[in-house]
Amino acid sequence: MEEKEVTKQNEARPEESSSDSLFGRTTRRQFIGRSGGVALAIGGSSAFLAACGGGSSSGGEVNVLSWISYVDPTVKKLWAESYPDIKLNGVAADADQNMFNKLKAGGGGSYDVVFANAGWAPTYYDQGLTEIIDLTKIPSSKELYPIFREDTSLPIVKAKDKLLLYPNMWASLSMTWNTQVDFQPPEPYSWSAFWSPDIPENHVMLQGGGDDVIAMAGIEQGVPREDIYSMKGAQLQNAVNRLIELKPFQLNPNVLPQFRQAIISEQAWIGYTSDLSAGPLINEETGEDTAKSVVPEEGTVGWIDGPQLVKNAKNRENALTFIDWFASNEELQSYLWDAYRFAQCNQKSVERVLAKGGKQAKLAQDINADKPETVKQITLQRPADDPAAWAAAWDEVTGA
Repeated sequence: MEEKEVTKQNEARPEESSSDSLFGRTTRRQFIGRSGGVALAIGGSSAFLAACGGGSSSGGEVNVLSWISYVDPTVKKLWAESYPDIKLNGVAADADQNMFNKLKAGGGGSYDVVFANAGWAPTYYDQGLTEIIDLTKIPSSKELYPIFREDTSLPIVKAKDKLLLYPNMWASLSMTWNTQVDFQPPEPYSWSAFWSPDIPENHVMLQGGGDDVIAMAGIEQGVPREDIYSMKGAQLQNAVNRLIELKPFQLNPNVLPQFRQAIISEQAWIGYTSDLSAGPLINEETGEDTAKSVVPEEGTVGWIDGPQLVKNAKNRENALTFIDWFASNEELQSYLWDAYRFAQCNQKSVERVLAKGGKQAKLAQDINADKPETVKQITLQRPADDPAAWAAAWDEVTGA
């Protein structure tokens, strides 16, 4: 999510998007590029609940470091309506690495809450930048799917109800293909389908950043998913060589509408994309069964995002207020679904979408929003153990 290049896609709502459209999504990273990464001053807030041990709020402020999509004008408005006595200062950054660097430089004196992809949360915590969130002090936590608060195989769960990051949305990178072209990947589905000789030259599209693509190639080569970001030496070189074998291929750094159009037009027959929504959205757009998206049997990489509590935050009580509000405010949760269409970790939010029925409910089911156990198939994006080696590896792929 390098990263939000490393893909979580920093999904955002660009000019072409509307809250009731299924087709306008592009990435948060693109939105940040257009916005210039400006810092936002946001009005709002209120007091924290007695469950947090703070009683009613005395006002003040809360400083939030985030992708701009989580401190955008709609979020500002909803916060101000809910908590008019606490000023929300939002600082936008375009990637996990940038947020990590900003927090390390400023610490609790500058920020109270910092967003991240879950794979980065242990790095923040191990560096002494964040503290554990006690869910027993967060009233909204009862709305989470149990897996996100109890499963210690997830890197954000230190123990039941003790989290490094409060989970917000999640997605798994997927394989998507046109179901009407001559080549159809056989079952059980595998990433190796990309290398089929039956696919015309340059008809594979890889969406995302270099780390995402290298990780996929490593998984295809049989590297255990838990070891993907530790690849070095021969393992890393094997992934590089495998990608060079695939060339020429098309690259699409997280521009979802362009990816969908390439599949629809048969400019690309098959591709690697940022989440399971690509196939369903293509079918919605064409009005027929044009595409399919799956997580191959080897598993995949993906992300869970959310806010973290900064260690020694000067506005700690207000930070907890913000986390609780962000995790449960119904208008905000509906807005996030309408804007981004990613699976949500709040079970009540997912159930509201399913209860409405129609296209949105179908999309929620298609992306496994109601099957949060899908995250067990995901290796969460995180910094590679040797970022310089991975950067050099990607240079070798793109330069070969």
